Amino acid sequence: MNDLQALLDTATEAAHAAGELIQSNFGSELTVNEMQRHDIKLELDVRSQKLITDMILAKFPEHAILGEEGGDTGGDGPIEWIVDPIDGTRALTARTRSA
Repeated sequence: MNDLQALLDTATEAAHAAGELIQSNFGSELTVNEMQRHDIKLELDVRSQKLITDMILAKFPEHAILGEEGGDTGGDGPIEWIVDPIDGTRALTARTRSA
């Protein structure tokens, strides 16, 4: 399996797992962790991001994660993932870091 396919497979698995988490909470009362004029932090968004981050780092511990909900983590490898699972201001993507 090439590197690009491994990244795509991981992104797909993480997106499906987060989708299942979100869907399993459909209809339940939303818990707001923090609200600012330009941003609402839902507890479910934070949980979804953590699930995605954990799945990525389990396969690529050297990669970095930039999460819209904070908690940036990971290594200093050549790939940085940008994760925002619910509101979509940023997409679940990976990009190559410049040295």
